[in-house]
Amino acid sequence: MQQRLASDMELLCDTFQDLRDSFEKCQAELTEAVSEHYEKVSESLATLAVVDDLETEFRTAKNESDLRQAFLITENMDKSLESLELNSELVCMNEGKTEVTMAAFPDVNSMVKNLQMSFEMSLQLAQKLVKSLDIRACKSQGGPSTDVVPKQNNVQLIGTPSCLTVWNSTEGFALDGSGSIVKAKTASGHQVTQVSETRQLPPKSILVAVDRSASEKNVVLVSFDSEEVGKVPGSWDQPIRDLHCDTKLQLLFIAQDRQLIIADMCGVEQSRVGISDLQDDVQKLRCIAGDSDKLFILAERADGKPVIFGLSKKSNEVQLKLAVTGIDKAGARPRISVRDRMLFIDDGEKLHTVCSITGMLLASNSVQDKGKFDLNAELLRGNRNMAALVAQQVSSGFGTPYFGAAIKVPFTDDSVIEFSTDGKRCVAFDVANNSLRQRVFEF
Repeated sequence: MQQRLASDMELLCDTFQDLRDSFEKCQAELTEAVSEHYEKVSESLATLAVVDDLETEFRTAKNESDLRQAFLITENMDKSLESLELNSELVCMNEGKTEVTMAAFPDVNSMVKNLQMSFEMSLQLAQKLVKSLDIRACKSQGGPSTDVVPKQNNVQLIGTPSCLTVWNSTEGFALDGSGSIVKAKTASGHQVTQVSETRQLPPKSILVAVDRSASEKNVVLVSFDSEEVGKVPGSWDQPIRDLHCDTKLQLLFIAQDRQLIIADMCGVEQSRVGISDLQDDVQKLRCIAGDSDKLFILAERADGKPVIFGLSKKSNEVQLKLAVTGIDKAGARPRISVRDRMLFIDDGEKLHTVCSITGMLLASNSVQDKGKFDLNAELLRGNRNMAALVAQQVSSGFGTPYFGAAIKVPFTDDSVIEFSTDGKRCVAFDVANNSLRQRVFEF
């Protein structure tokens, strides 16, 4: 046994060194490949910019009947076009349509993050096997199982839930005697409500939009123990299509058919954005998602085609508009999410990956056979529509969970997935069949 352990110690050192070498080699090769594409595209774009300028000059010379200048400009244009590779793997010119199209660069970053999480998970499982080694244990020392059956129950709510989001930190807020959210006592001693009149909020909560009646819609708080604990003050008369909570700004974004309402966590409206502010013949808003500085809205135009808007969370100004070629419909119950400048749109039939900078469609995967989806990869991309759960570890950024090894479970229209603090329990909430469902996975 001493020889075995000594051998393992030596092998561990060698293997980790090989692993470091492999990572460094992988990083160098992948970075070099991306850099080559970057340089090629940059050169092509620089040449196209020159041709663009020359074309403007040519039109000016033509309008002024300066034929000599026009001739000189066309010579320069010919020289620039000769140096431009318009039939390469990255840039292609369709002479019939006089269009230049570019390759949509894949989401390499998500692949690397997936690798990182898988690596961390594998090491944690190895540590668990070593630390839990006990000859007295009755059970065989097999590898950790991912065949976990969740405990499931429906959360009792007054009304019909329609959508939900996570409030990642309730610090600075409390509940008053009626169960409404109020600001808690501040460090300087100023307070909105007397301390004796308030109750403490759970550190994290689920915010659920609930239809109480045809003319009353509320947003209620549900703890991770599956208990309705309070509500956002106020009510809305129109259906709520989607919610987004920004924990850093402590703002709640409420999407309805024809407007977006921005309120603080106490329900006080800060501003609103109507469909007329978006223009582009928008008929209704379908769903929303947000990162640290933008709110992304998936809207539907009068012709039924989807369009994506990116609004500044500080000014409500439209900073981005994307009509993505290749996505022709929003679907009956679409969902959108964002991570690392990538947008993920689920139209019910396909999960589309879209670059939020260029508006290019990077991938479209069928979701008809949902059981065979690579749920771990989709979760790592931040897709909250996948109800898959994971063990061991989570780190959050802007309210988006990051996951390691996934457990495949059925998913429904809208899901929020969160870890409990002890790392041995995983809790999921989703709206299904007009009810709020909670599933608890224990490891």
